[in-house]
Amino acid sequence: MRIAVIGGGPAGISAAIWAKRLGLSPVLFERDKHIGGQLHQISLPIVDLPGEPGITAQTVVQNLQSHLHQVKVPVELNVRVVGMEDRRMLTADGGVIAADKMIYAPGLKDRVLAVPGSECISHLSTGEILRQRLSPILIVGGGDRALEAACRLAEAKIGVSLVHWRATFSARPEFQDRLKALPVQVMLGAQVVALKAVAEGCQAEIVTDSGQRNYVTANRVMVRIGMEPDLEPGLLVGLHGDIANSQPGEDLMVIGDAVTPAPYRSLVEAYASGMRAAKSLVIKE
Repeated sequence: MRIAVIGGGPAGISAAIWAKRLGLSPVLFERDKHIGGQLHQISLPIVDLPGEPGITAQTVVQNLQSHLHQVKVPVELNVRVVGMEDRRMLTADGGVIAADKMIYAPGLKDRVLAVPGSECISHLSTGEILRQRLSPILIVGGGDRALEAACRLAEAKIGVSLVHWRATFSARPEFQDRLKALPVQVMLGAQVVALKAVAEGCQAEIVTDSGQRNYVTANRVMVRIGMEPDLEPGLLVGLHGDIANSQPGEDLMVIGDAVTPAPYRSLVEAYASGMRAAKSLVIKE
């Protein structure tokens, strides 16, 4: 049975490895020039992967590459699958790829801040900003990713402003406690309503709940307001219902973070979702 696994992040790689182990013929398709997905955005050690405390995301990617090579799973890079029909995948360059079953692991992308001037928003990671010593930085968001970025930058003596639309943060207490000890300009109950490119980088227009209007200029603006499924609309026609209801064994299954509730998203869960998808193709209930 030929299995097309679409998406080269942890869930897709797990599905491909398990499919191969179970005697199927998987091929892994990744639209980028490398596998790893969101692992490339992680710069801190991974502390909750059982048996591998403190492992780096870079090492995890290298290990996954080695595992794919060891079990001889074909990997096709720079292939963007944009649709499907009659058990055939349609690629962005007009190609057609046949498969008996398809496992779709789209992963997540940053939620967009839809304001005028949003093209000013930086897509650099925290690690890249640290390496380039860019300062000052404006961060939009109040969750773990926003506060973690603010803390890391401030601890490196980079000027940071943090704006969040709610009156309180949703980040874990440990991040909030860490933030309190740092010289970060915090604006709660405030929203960025517009951005504008200026010589110094980007100017943000910020309005508070009380109606006060402020302007903050930063070298870069980072948006950390959550994640959402990074889906190709043309692929979803193969589903019976929405992505959260794709069933094991269907012609197209959606797995990984895109169908996992936010509190349970993790590397372990991504691996497990790949395993379940592969096993559903060979285990008869």
